[in-house]
Amino acid sequence: MSDKNLETRMDRVERYLEAFTKEFGKGMTDLKESQNRTDAQILELKESQKKTDEQLRKTIKKLDKVGEDLGKLGIVQGEVAEDLFYRIFGQSLLMAFPEIRGSDGLA
Repeated sequence: MSDKNLETRMDRVERYLEAFTKEFGKGMTDLKESQNRTDAQILELKESQKKTDEQLRKTIKKLDKVGEDLGKLGIVQGEVAEDLFYRIFGQSLLMAFPEIRGSDGLA
């Protein structure tokens, strides 16, 4: 082989190595940019999740309060209904079933 052929091969290897290095560097830069965008999106998602969790906690708290209020209302309505029942039918029940007199304060 002549020095000219050897030099040409060396030049080609050098050129390819330089092109590879440039492409690899560009690829790494693109990868870093993509990773930075992904990191930013993940951060946004975490913040959004925190807000969603807080809203969910508030909603659950409100639902618990509504359930408690409805339960209290049901108890009150039940007590009122029982009182009305005994006011309306109390005397009739006592006459029909004298054995219940005095057992629950009707008499």
